[in-house]
Amino acid sequence: MTTFGVTGFVAPGFLLGDESEADNGTADTAYFGDSDSGAAAVAEQVARTFPSGGYAALKQLVCPSRPSKLRATPYSVTRFEVTSGLREQQNPPNASFQANVDLVHEGERRSYTVKFVFTPESGAWCLFDIDSERI
Repeated sequence: MTTFGVTGFVAPGFLLGDESEADNGTADTAYFGDSDSGAAAVAEQVARTFPSGGYAALKQLVCPSRPSKLRATPYSVTRFEVTSGLREQQNPPNASFQANVDLVHEGERRSYTVKFVFTPESGAWCLFDIDSERI
């Protein structure tokens, strides 16, 4: 299993991309439940933003305690399929969802199972970690 945090996720080069090249499937329809849930609202934003390469918007969702070293790298998401609903836990409070992601980076096609993890920080939910496994 390959594991990276938010800061290390860009190493294989697929955090940012060219929106014009993306054909990202179901990302626009991702729904994680009660919109009053801060975790659900942030998860929906990530599911909409990640496949389109919306770097500035995605960076705004990263937790302040996770120094963001996100940087633009050439990739395009060809599939972003949410594969699990939002799972919330109380101790410690966090939430997560998984997606299957296919992308192209430097001419190479890659497929990953990606887990997006959220936590409340400074009174608001934010993107805390990204864990991926290449498939």
